[in-house]
Amino acid sequence: MLLSALPRRVWMSAAFVVVLLAGLLIPAATRAATVDTPWTGSGSGTTTVVSDGSSAPVQFTYDNPGVFSGAWTFQSTAASTGTQTVSWSY
Repeated sequence: MLLSALPRRVWMSAAFVVVLLAGLLIPAATRAATVDTPWTGSGSGTTTVVSDGSSAPVQFTYDNPGVFSGAWTFQSTAASTGTQTVSWSY
């Protein structure tokens, strides 16, 4: 049987199943995570919360030109206890 001879209903059903499975099989890490409360940041020099996590991954930057020490805080409050892995770089 030629594929083009299949009824349109079969093609629509097959497309629906593919879309449904894709939504279920996408790893959770690639989906946008929800946050309990927006992240905030502060500290020495100029600090910027680039993203508070409400619509994109959290991101915090700081700049303290000519000073090689300081203290920075980047935080959020969770609704429940647990472990959260945070990627970081400097």
